[in-house]
Amino acid sequence: MKFKVGDKVRIRPDLNYIHSSGNLVVVEDMIESRGEVDTIAVVTLDYNGRAEYRLEGHRLIWNDNMLIPASEPVKVMDRADELIKKEFNVAWIDKIALPTATETKEMVERVRQEIFKFTNAFPKEEKKLKFTFYVKEGTRPDKKCNGLIPTMTTTVVDASGKKATVTCDKVDYSERQGVLEAIAQMACGGNFDKEYDKAVKKNKLIELHDRTCTYCGKVFDTVEELKAHEAWHVERKKARRERYLLRKRAKEIAFEEQAQKMAKEMMGEQK
Repeated sequence: MKFKVGDKVRIRPDLNYIHSSGNLVVVEDMIESRGEVDTIAVVTLDYNGRAEYRLEGHRLIWNDNMLIPASEPVKVMDRADELIKKEFNVAWIDKIALPTATETKEMVERVRQEIFKFTNAFPKEEKKLKFTFYVKEGTRPDKKCNGLIPTMTTTVVDASGKKATVTCDKVDYSERQGVLEAIAQMACGGNFDKEYDKAVKKNKLIELHDRTCTYCGKVFDTVEELKAHEAWHVERKKARRERYLLRKRAKEIAFEEQAQKMAKEMMGEQK
């Protein structure tokens, strides 16, 4: 197994039909994707134990012969040989040679342009930004004087392509504040004010709950007052429990004394 899940790979720039293997055949869609960088998403084995790969950005199945590590330098010579074979119908070639006298200037220029495009087709990979933004000037109606007020509209686009937009008057514009507000709109599905009001209401309910007595439901101005009141409830409950136990014990003693008295009277009558 040449690659594993998560590896960055490049589809061979010189991919052709000779790189087919087993039950996997190079098709036209694969050839059109030559040179593209992608990531291994799934690795499986065929019935002969040969590795097969699925890429994140391509729906086809690939094998070890069709892919190379993304870090491997691109061999421009292979692509150049292929272009020269195609343009000049050369059966084989060892290196890039100067055109012969029978080849026209137009054909030579086409080959040079293709080679130039290929050598610049793979720029250095840049780390994707979490978001980018752009600003656009505009106007809005001024109802006071039937005129127009200049505005600035900030649009933020995240890595997935999701957008959010906010607009303010040009005199109040701040680039950083505009980006922050646009990101807030994006996080709240384009309705930050509604979500903010809901969060404020929820926080007020939580804060009100923190100042409400759990025993009697009374609301206090501060948490300290609430704690003192709840401590009073606890002490009061303990005192009531103690009084209940005392009354219960007094009844038990009275019952025992009454029973002893009745027993003595019955013994006296028997004598």
